[in-house]
Amino acid sequence: RTAEEWARARENAEEETVAAVQQEDVPFPTRQQLWRLHVRSAVPFVGFGFFDNMIMLTVGGAIENTIGVAFALTSLAAAGMGQMVSDACGITLQGFIERFADRLGLPNA
Repeated sequence: RTAEEWARARENAEEETVAAVQQEDVPFPTRQQLWRLHVRSAVPFVGFGFFDNMIMLTVGGAIENTIGVAFALTSLAAAGMGQMVSDACGITLQGFIERFADRLGLPNA
């Protein structure tokens, strides 16, 4: 396809999407629904942020005091390595944190 054909296809798809959305009459969420969604979404984010930062600081400090001393790494390099470990742990902890938030009995939106 040429660039013009791609542009026309995209415009057609956007027009079809807008037309489909305009046909549906979806009510705006109530304040209570928005608040429930906020609480349900915020709690796992706070939990993940706590664990992510705790792991990053702990591992970064350990790297700086061991490997950093042995290989003369800067504090920023040790922090970067701590962040890599924290990211890898975060992938694993994400499911745990979500399940824990589910067990808290938070309201569904």
